[in-house]
Amino acid sequence: RRREHRRSNPDAGRAAAARTKAKSVLGGEGSAADRVHASLCGLIADRLHLPEGAMTAREAEHAVERAGLERSDREALRSVLDAAETARYAGASGDDAELERRAAALIPSLDTLRPVRRPDR
Repeated sequence: RRREHRRSNPDAGRAAAARTKAKSVLGGEGSAADRVHASLCGLIADRLHLPEGAMTAREAEHAVERAGLERSDREALRSVLDAAETARYAGASGDDAELERRAAALIPSLDTLRPVRRPDR
């Protein structure tokens, strides 16, 4: 039954591995700002069964709001993604370790996200 469920529902496997993937991306290669953005937005997309790829910070914020993430966590996410965006595009130099620490602190709460079921399902 598990095997059949995994085959018929690939998004479930993607969501289950999302936390590990996010931590791996966060600790990977490249600039801290790029890693933070890719890690958090990737985690959100994986947990909410959204298309993989380039999710903007605003799309991520709207997705977690629709999914019911607590306000304090949404504000923390917005702050981290804004700092990452500023560093990525404005060339602002900041404390990379602090940005990564703040992003890592968000992973547990983002890992609890569940996709919103539509009434027709």
